[in-house]
Amino acid sequence: MDAVIKVGGSLQADPAALRNLCKTLKEVSERYRLLIIPGGGSFADLVCRVQTKHGFSDRAAHRMAILTMDIYGLMLHDLIGGSVLTDIPTGKTRECSIFLPFKTMGHSPELEPTWGVTSDSIAALVTSKIGCKRLLLVKMVDGILAHAQLKKSVSTQMLRKMDQHLVDTKFPETLERAGITCWIVNGKHPDRIKMILDGKETICTKISLGVSP
Repeated sequence: MDAVIKVGGSLQADPAALRNLCKTLKEVSERYRLLIIPGGGSFADLVCRVQTKHGFSDRAAHRMAILTMDIYGLMLHDLIGGSVLTDIPTGKTRECSIFLPFKTMGHSPELEPTWGVTSDSIAALVTSKIGCKRLLLVKMVDGILAHAQLKKSVSTQMLRKMDQHLVDTKFPETLERAGITCWIVNGKHPDRIKMILDGKETICTKISLGVSP
């Protein structure tokens, strides 16, 4: 597998941008083997609202939130022509695969059942499991900001100390355990995804392992 690409649920808010992103992912998959991991987005937000109303446990909410990733994955499958669905993470496929995580990750003891673990950490864990070294988190922002300036690169240690809400608190630790490099890239500019995969400079934030970027 050449790269794992997590498509954030925030893209659901911009249908035109999401469709353009899906078109680009289809094109990119003709040159690179991709595993697409869906976020939760508005579907996960609904789980949070229902939990607040009914007061069920975080463990139940965690499993329900992972199930919403499957729902978004089915949506992405329809939008990315020629993609295939899989509920078993693998690095062997040569097609554009969309991973539906609930079957294998819904009860995973490796995931803390809280809202502090999001689809970002799940994506990092899956990237590790299939032996891939590149993870792209596609969001609706250019990357991580510090003092209103885009950080071109940060280390996992630096990320722990930053006041940011783009990734969950467990994400730096998961990246380090996995030994993978991550890029945060804006899904409204999908050509940047191509540039990252081609090894070219573009607007994004690269998260590297260790103390310094």
